Amino acid sequence: MLTLLVIAFSLLLSLAIRFLFGRRLRAKRRVTLGMCGVLIALTGSYLIVENMEPLEDQWARRSWPTTDGVVISSRIEGERAYRPAVTYHYRVNGVEYTATSDLTVPPFGGRRTRLQTAERILRTYPKGATVRTLYNPVRPEESMLRPALAFNTLTKIGLGATLLCGGMLLCLSLVGIGRR
Repeated sequence: MLTLLVIAFSLLLSLAIRFLFGRRLRAKRRVTLGMCGVLIALTGSYLIVENMEPLEDQWARRSWPTTDGVVISSRIEGERAYRPAVTYHYRVNGVEYTATSDLTVPPFGGRRTRLQTAERILRTYPKGATVRTLYNPVRPEESMLRPALAFNTLTKIGLGATLLCGGMLLCLSLVGIGRR
């Protein structure tokens, strides 16, 4: 779905620029717009490359080994951007660890919606409940309850893809204008 939105936005951007500037672009304007297209595409490429490592890291966490943990407390944190906070302890190789997870809930939406979402999530993590805990085999003190991709990483990659496609289409449309 995100891919289709990126392609649609890029096509609309390209068509809008072509419509606004028409067929009769002087060479100087064409070069300026071409440079803007290249800068937009480079910015998009930078966002994609810069966020691939966190994305790969988040994806790798899905294959971490699991152990059983016990919820110590579950509460709502924040005054405006409500988010669930679940504190739990777990044992790896005889060593006990304690951690807190915000369950990677994106902090957006209306205030009431965020509160309702946090409350709904916390109902599945009551105090004393046994939870499946994923832990880093190299650093067992690092753990998580739900393997999820961070919303901000996906947003940055989506924005980068939009900018990359938009910049490329801008450059390509200018090449098409120059041939006529």
